[in-house]
Amino acid sequence: MSLTTLAQHAPFVKCINCLESNSPFQTLLFPTVTDLSLDQVNVATYFDFIHRHSQTLVRLQLHQKFAGNALTDQESDALWEIIASCSFLRSLSVARLQVTQQSWRKWCWPTWSRLTLLRLHFVEIGDASDPDQCHNSPAFEKGLWPTKIRHLELLLDNSCCLDQLALLKWCPELESLIWFPRQSSSQDNLGDFFAAQASHCPKLDDIKVEYGYSSTQESDLLFPFLFSRTEAGLAPLRSLKAAPNWAGDGTLRFLLSHLASTLQSLELFSATHVRSPMVQDLLCSLPLLESFSARHIHENDVVRDPRSWVCLRLIKFHIGIWMNPAKEQPSRPSTKDAVTLATTHDGTHPEAAYTTVLDVTTYEAGHWHMFERLGALSRIQHFDLGETIFLDSLRSSRQTTHRDLQFGLKNGLDKLKGWHNLRTLNLTGTNQMMTEEDAWWMKKNWSRLETLKGKLNSVQNVADNACREILKDIDIGIYSPGPPGVSLV
Repeated sequence: MSLTTLAQHAPFVKCINCLESNSPFQTLLFPTVTDLSLDQVNVATYFDFIHRHSQTLVRLQLHQKFAGNALTDQESDALWEIIASCSFLRSLSVARLQVTQQSWRKWCWPTWSRLTLLRLHFVEIGDASDPDQCHNSPAFEKGLWPTKIRHLELLLDNSCCLDQLALLKWCPELESLIWFPRQSSSQDNLGDFFAAQASHCPKLDDIKVEYGYSSTQESDLLFPFLFSRTEAGLAPLRSLKAAPNWAGDGTLRFLLSHLASTLQSLELFSATHVRSPMVQDLLCSLPLLESFSARHIHENDVVRDPRSWVCLRLIKFHIGIWMNPAKEQPSRPSTKDAVTLATTHDGTHPEAAYTTVLDVTTYEAGHWHMFERLGALSRIQHFDLGETIFLDSLRSSRQTTHRDLQFGLKNGLDKLKGWHNLRTLNLTGTNQMMTEEDAWWMKKNWSRLETLKGKLNSVQNVADNACREILKDIDIGIYSPGPPGVSLV
């Protein structure tokens, strides 16, 4: 669109999303614009533009260019003064910016206190200092006043965990928190401090801890928070995402005993200490779950448990399912269950030769039990069985003892015919052996399926291509194993 045409439509523009510095539209005036997003730009080049629209902006996103030069202290002060002039601003997201001591009390806090959403990514507050030295944050100052923030997202660059959490004291209206704790090993009282600060947020019921500090020890950093909130009769937790070290057995047992009737979303995929038996307990005990993720669940913990999964409201389900390998036993090649035949050096199949035969009956029985449990989850829209690239080392260590859940009719796939709402299926990293018959079944029964990721037949390229051709109306992506960031679609 030309600048002239854009100028003609300027009075009707409500939202602007820009990905480049010094864009020609900066010279124009958009009298009714309410949303401005500047992503990966040199923010300093937009100071005048932001100021000209300060009386209409409601939502503002400023992400400083990753490879660009950082703003000087003077530029930072000027920017925060301009943002403070946005009288109707209610949502602010900033990345790779800094807050000087002067800006903090004069412009930042007065602005932040009237926001409902604040997102701070890679933001430095105050003078740069040793992040392991705590209680340096200006949020510990006296004389501040409560904010109206309901949604807070924190990833601060130069602050220890305690300094970051100090902001919670001033957020009595807070409902959801997304927090990226800085990696550190010196936060001995982090769990207790988190509980103490969060006690100032009686409405907080949605917590996502994206990753924790480095440690190989299992810990329950969320336990003091959950226990103190329950004791005080505050809002029960509705949604939780736990990073490593934040959710151990103590935390999860507490969820089962006190929050089973309120928890709707539980994300534990990053919580490496959560074991398969606990995952089974959660699926059998949380009836209101709509979204759930965990690293893995083992066939034995499901099949040997007479309980049914009660999470029948699940819409989004991400889990690795580890099946027992087919048992190996010596047998004659004439056995009906023979899957592979021994061959002599000349390629023949002598009747007298012995071969390794798979106990298919036992193998398929486990699959049928698993598909039966999955089939009860009739509201599923997004099912992710895939394993992310960074788990390749974990896969290689367990491939000789576990196998993937096989999506095939002979294994019980037909039990998922009630998944009428399925929209995305991710099989990335799993070894599938689908046939054309399986693909036709998917096409017929999952009419709303839009995206399918992963190889459909990892053994035979011909079969894989045939399945893909049958499902050609669906967006099918194939991810190849390799180093992080390497993918083929």
